[in-house]
Amino acid sequence: MPYRFQIHLTEQDYVNYNLFVMFRSPYGRKQYYSTLFGLVAMMALFCLYSLWSADFAPGSFVLCIPYIILGAVLCLLLKPLMIWLLKLQVRRQKFSGKPGYSPEAEMEFFEDRFTEVTPEQKTEQKYTVIDRVCINGSRYIYIHVNTVMAYILPTSCFLSEEQREEFLHFLGERGTKISIFREK
Repeated sequence: MPYRFQIHLTEQDYVNYNLFVMFRSPYGRKQYYSTLFGLVAMMALFCLYSLWSADFAPGSFVLCIPYIILGAVLCLLLKPLMIWLLKLQVRRQKFSGKPGYSPEAEMEFFEDRFTEVTPEQKTEQKYTVIDRVCINGSRYIYIHVNTVMAYILPTSCFLSEEQREEFLHFLGERGTKISIFREK
């Protein structure tokens, strides 16, 4: 039984997807924590260098205080800075006339393949390209085909909760990994 969905995405839907990828998905979470670890390691190296250059004198530990404060401030501001940069990037895409998403699309899921039809193009793919399906609370289903691209299905495209559950079962039968993330 094929499934057909009319998808209407907003700029906020696209921002929510990117925030999910950056901070909650297995892909982005690793990158975020690596960046955080890099900041801490860099500040630790600056502290060690200042201690070493002062021959580890008793008063030289005071030289580390600015690096510790700077590192803490950078770690605290990293997430808000990344969110601000993401929203800025989405606005730039919108104003350039090339948003990173199609506001209107129709997706159809058949037994052996699925298609997406937008005003710009038609894409047909087999289920083997699906890397993972992420359920972001009760608002979105993201069908990831790689680490940076996914088809966004908002809950509003489903007629009922039962249809949504049947669809997820349908995807699960095709061998796709399904991960559930609670809403924040």
